[in-house]
Amino acid sequence: MKIYIFRHAQKEFSFSNDPELSAEGHSQASQLLTQILNKNLPTPTELWASPKKRAHSTLSPLAKHLCLSIKTSKALNEHQSRESTQDFHSRIEEVLHSVSTPAKTDSPDQIIFMCSHYDWLLEAMNLIESNTDLSQSKFTHWEPCQYVGFEVDEKGVFNFLELSTITKDIIK
Repeated sequence: MKIYIFRHAQKEFSFSNDPELSAEGHSQASQLLTQILNKNLPTPTELWASPKKRAHSTLSPLAKHLCLSIKTSKALNEHQSRESTQDFHSRIEEVLHSVSTPAKTDSPDQIIFMCSHYDWLLEAMNLIESNTDLSQSKFTHWEPCQYVGFEVDEKGVFNFLELSTITKDIIK
């Protein structure tokens, strides 16, 4: 099984707690689909997103084109103001555990795309048991529509595949 974890695409500048994507963000979301159609990324079998508009909008072109529904998961949401750091940490651990169980890892063709937020990704990189040192500086800053890919083995280890960013015109 493969897991790709994305930071949502570029959001609009807004004082709203739940802004939509900017024009650049919508372009990044479209480019994400293009990368799949061009076989630069694998075709997902499941789409999971935080309840925030920007996370859903990042995956919407994929969902529409691939006829997949987006599973909304509060567990992928950013750190909430009333939530303790430990509760946030535990919530992320639960998500990571749910995708690394034998029932999931026994499905080698399963490819999950998750879309979350900057703080969620930072914490996840500290929690993921990987064959790669995820404390390296390249895993500590997340641009909009940046992603990391893993293959999860039967022991629940996240084997690093790639780290990249979807940009408006190119993938880097």
